[in-house]
Amino acid sequence: MTVPSQQEQQFVSNPLWPFLTLRSTFNSALAYKTHQHDTVSLGVVLDGTTKSTVNGEEQTLYAGDMVLIPHHCSHSCNPNGGSRSYHMLYIDKSWCLEVLGGSPETAAFATKQYVIRDSVYFAAITKWLSHFTVTEDTSLTTLISLIKEVGYLEPIGSLNLESITQSELSIQELATEQGMSREGFIRAVKRQTGLSPLALRHNRRIEWAKKLIAEGAALVDVALLVGYQDQSQFHKHFVHFTAATPKQFQNSLRKDTGD
Repeated sequence: MTVPSQQEQQFVSNPLWPFLTLRSTFNSALAYKTHQHDTVSLGVVLDGTTKSTVNGEEQTLYAGDMVLIPHHCSHSCNPNGGSRSYHMLYIDKSWCLEVLGGSPETAAFATKQYVIRDSVYFAAITKWLSHFTVTEDTSLTTLISLIKEVGYLEPIGSLNLESITQSELSIQELATEQGMSREGFIRAVKRQTGLSPLALRHNRRIEWAKKLIAEGAALVDVALLVGYQDQSQFHKHFVHFTAATPKQFQNSLRKDTGD
């Protein structure tokens, strides 16, 4: 069985584009728990097949396919037998909104379709990502074109999702704050995010943890800062949502910076 320490994975960035982070994974048979990101995600399948589920919509992805996932959109992309290799580009949601002429105060980034099968876009994107750390600012042309073609602006939902992730209140107490029954609140959160309130809380905490680790915070401090008193719980949820341990994620970032 493949474990996080056995897969080939790296996180890289380019100082020209602080709003982009590239994760490249090769020969991985690891499965991911359904999760979300604070960023927009562009997946590019290089080899093998993947069972992709985005907001409950399931499709099989093959080499040459791409998937564009809005921020806070529940998804999983798991191997469909054997291993697969792929790029996952994390794109700041505010930048995507700016490309479309919107702002985070009034709109969210959404897509007309999740799966993209276009050989021209695929060839251009994979060529760009293969030289991600050395390419020039003008190389964003294809990505901008893709965002404009597939993305659109969607009015912001009415639920205060940050209260779910940043508060220690119970689900019942959160529901009461929103003026809803517990069951109605759970349904509303699932409808807007694809996750239960509890899963959303853990997912957002892990996304926050990744940012703190990238900024250089000590792992033991990160667990406490994002709301975990128990290190084992932090470790378990981190692996569930990232398929890597906190230490592996930290080491990957250090390799990227040459430390």
